[in-house]
Amino acid sequence: MALAVALLFCSGVAFAQKTHTVKAGENLDRIAKQYGVRLSALIAANDLDRPDLLKPGQTLKIPKPGATDQKRYTVVEGDSLGYHRARF
Repeated sequence: MALAVALLFCSGVAFAQKTHTVKAGENLDRIAKQYGVRLSALIAANDLDRPDLLKPGQTLKIPKPGATDQKRYTVVEGDSLGYHRARF
């Protein structure tokens, strides 16, 4: 029983996503370089519409190094290319 609990605890830690809490004066470029990730991937991972508006105390998800900045979308009935072209 204890082994099962330990395995569950450890597996949760292994898959935990890294985060960064923004400090005064920081910007996304500096944060991306600090973690060795692409700026565009950092923006995409946090779905930032206005990446120029960071606030101290804001928590950012840090993607794994080498992560792409591509967004995924599953097409649903009624979708049109014209509608989604503006979104992506």
